[in-house]
Amino acid sequence: CHIIIFERKGEGVWIRQRDVGTFVKQACPSPDRTYGLSLSGDTLAVGGNGQSFAYVFVRDTVGIWTLQANLTHVDVASSFDSATKQFTDRFGYWIRVHGDVLAIAANGDDDKGLNAGAVYLYTRAKGTWTFRAKLFANDGAVGDRFGSSIALSETTLVVGATGVSDQTING
Repeated sequence: CHIIIFERKGEGVWIRQRDVGTFVKQACPSPDRTYGLSLSGDTLAVGGNGQSFAYVFVRDTVGIWTLQANLTHVDVASSFDSATKQFTDRFGYWIRVHGDVLAIAANGDDDKGLNAGAVYLYTRAKGTWTFRAKLFANDGAVGDRFGSSIALSETTLVVGATGVSDQTING
């Protein structure tokens, strides 16, 4: 549950700036959990590796990182799998931020079928993050895991679905 920020100063010298893990430790039921991390300018998004949370940190003009938002979503499944130590929807497993847009995957979401997956979109205005949309694959189905990977740019969101197969069992 450690997230440490380093910044490069001068020619190849990296300086440890901040351990933001103390914010995350509250929601981390297991110390061996890793996170989805995404950095865009002075904004750092941290996904909870399926722990049903996401944090957004911002760096101010003097270089201090602070917590800007703790995001969860009300429709994320609250059931907890004690074997995997993850929430079943896996909200926050993958996360991407670009400017004032944030995409958070929940590749275990069940709205389109068991583990079909979804991606939540948020936007920021005046320092406040607001939920905007929940996206699904048009042909979402059981086991697709839509949101198994995501990429975000200024105008494009790309979503992977590792469980999709267009082939029948008999080929």
